[in-house]
Amino acid sequence: MNERQKVNNIIHNYVEVNEHEDYTDNKELINALIEWKNEELILTDVVRKKEQLNVCFNAGDNVVFDNKKAVILWTSIKYVDIEIISTNKIYQGVRTSLISPR
Repeated sequence: MNERQKVNNIIHNYVEVNEHEDYTDNKELINALIEWKNEELILTDVVRKKEQLNVCFNAGDNVVFDNKKAVILWTSIKYVDIEIISTNKIYQGVRTSLISPR
């Protein structure tokens, strides 16, 4: 399914439109929705990062860093030292905004 077909599917499922109308031919509508979707993704990512800034970590907490399981060794307000589980790799001074709780 290409991008326009995906957007057409979204229009029919989430927007009140004529169910028999094919909106893939209306390029202006589709382009506007694609731009809206991209902006929403960016805004969602910004909100997610702001939420992560409010997270407080403690030594010994299990976290995710760069899609890898890790444990907090040391913590301050903005930075942590972590060890990637099962690899013995230690990263010092990692920004807390890059860490996700598990």
